[in-house]
Amino acid sequence: MRTAPEFFNAALRSNPEASAVVFFDSELSYTSVNARANAVAVWLRAQGIEPTDRVVVQLQNVPQFVIIALAMWRIGAVLVAVNPMYKRDELAHAITDSGAVLFIGAAQSAPEARAACELANLESAFFVDEFHLQSRNDERLHVSAPAQHVDSALAAILGGSSEAIPRKRTGVLADVSPEDPALICYTSGTSGSPKGALMSHDNIAVSAIAYRDWWQIPEGTAIAAVAPLCHITGIICGLLLPWLTGAAAIMTYRFHPDVLLEAFTEHRPGFMAATATAYQALLASPLAGPERFSSFRTLCSGGAALPTAVLDRFQQETGHYVFNGYGLTETSAACMSVPWGSIAPTDEEFGVVSTGRMLDGFSIRILDDERKEVTAGELGEIAISGRGVFSEYWQRPEVTAESFVDAYFLTGDIGCIRDDWIYVLDRKKELINASGFKVSPREVEDVLYRHPAVREAGVTAMPDDYRGEAVLAVISLRAGESVDVDEVRAFVRERLAAYKVPARVIVVDELPKNTNGKILRRELAALAMRE
Repeated sequence: MRTAPEFFNAALRSNPEASAVVFFDSELSYTSVNARANAVAVWLRAQGIEPTDRVVVQLQNVPQFVIIALAMWRIGAVLVAVNPMYKRDELAHAITDSGAVLFIGAAQSAPEARAACELANLESAFFVDEFHLQSRNDERLHVSAPAQHVDSALAAILGGSSEAIPRKRTGVLADVSPEDPALICYTSGTSGSPKGALMSHDNIAVSAIAYRDWWQIPEGTAIAAVAPLCHITGIICGLLLPWLTGAAAIMTYRFHPDVLLEAFTEHRPGFMAATATAYQALLASPLAGPERFSSFRTLCSGGAALPTAVLDRFQQETGHYVFNGYGLTETSAACMSVPWGSIAPTDEEFGVVSTGRMLDGFSIRILDDERKEVTAGELGEIAISGRGVFSEYWQRPEVTAESFVDAYFLTGDIGCIRDDWIYVLDRKKELINASGFKVSPREVEDVLYRHPAVREAGVTAMPDDYRGEAVLAVISLRAGESVDVDEVRAFVRERLAAYKVPARVIVVDELPKNTNGKILRRELAALAMRE
């Protein structure tokens, strides 16, 4: 199996009445999802969608996303998954850049999306009520959908009332091959406009299989679909991985720690991939406790560095070890992680926990500034190769060419390999240069996380007349805690060299993050300017 539809079809044949999606009090079987997806496929073709056409989908983690994605892949269309938090100009860029011919979004955010479509000169826009397929209407999450924005025909199909839609599928479904394009995901755009990473069916299929095999996930394991479906990890873990295990994707619209913990107890997932900040938020919830995680066999972390202190605290309070990992949009999610049954070492020099070893089908090189491999144990830029690595940045051949060396993708991250364990420190551009000494923000963050009052920490560079750059730390505190910033600086000074000690510490209620929960270091300096 090397295409997404093949994964679903195998699960459908194996256990057609098994739950494919669980959404609060709603459960859709594989048979039900199959019928709705086929009807949506007919509807898409009626809208003029042809193989390789791009369709933008802007939805939260809801069953409609699953149905629409499967329908698109069955007709050979390319899913352009975009962030539900995108505002008008960001969404218009994705529509225009991808050359999308159709948009499907949430009625809850229709005015902003319609404005984006108008800006991008896209006339074909349809909207659905994201809470349509359940009746619990949790007030902590629910945003009502204006009835005038909901497309009644599409809503009827997704809801299972497809009598008005032709059931004849002759000439509708495409013969999709592994090399065909499947997905465009937009990068976070740390420099310039976000770029669309194009993945083939083979790219994402290889990644999903690697997840299953690396963590030895048994057949029938339900997956907690926590990562946003607009993100590559959400696509792999929320869509493809459940199809591989033949079980349900458990969805809760968007991340809310209390709601998620309740869903764990109610629906009993066995696997979850989430960010370090998500694990911290779950621990901070008053509902947290070992019993909430009792159904899990495997928990893994990615998307952002996992501080050692958080790893230890989570294991102490829940009894579960979190398998640290690393991946990018361009590597179709995780390409390295701590192997099943292993405990990651912490590097003595940098104080960071290992991101494990390469998953099956991936290989790594550590390169110096001349793009030559460094001596074992030395720091350099991480370069990744393998079938899971994306094919290109959409319509940006020059940028694509600059991003590869000998078929290895240049990640822009700094790391090393020591005793066969991989360590990832920071983005190459995020290293702080204090009087010629290089400071890893992550190393300082890991020390800050050991402070008993610190809940979250982010470190970046700040201008310094004497040293050129100095260390800036922004922290948030655990409930009921207070700190003296000089005491925090002293805490770091006891554990790190003087040039690594924050010249300034700022305390905030919440650190700036993207929708995946990753702390945005580039916005930390702006906080200092406003103080």
